[in-house]
Amino acid sequence: MKEGIMISNHNAWQIWIGQEAFIVYEGMPVEIKFQSDYLNFIIGKDYDDWFVMYKGSVAFNLRHPDVYKIRVAPIELMREEDVF
Repeated sequence: MKEGIMISNHNAWQIWIGQEAFIVYEGMPVEIKFQSDYLNFIIGKDYDDWFVMYKGSVAFNLRHPDVYKIRVAPIELMREEDVF
């Protein structure tokens, strides 16, 4: 697992690991740090609102000014140029 941060970039979200930026996409599994624990989430999108789903039933919206500490499997990481 790689550790980094997830931040808003206008209507999209990015993951930064060191000096590298990666895109955030619907269905992406991530671990988000709350206090001292990492919890497993799946990222979703409803129009322009991004959210994370916990255990398939609890969801909350990602807030644009917030920065989230995350862990993600390297295989899940994609750069913008990999997609377009």
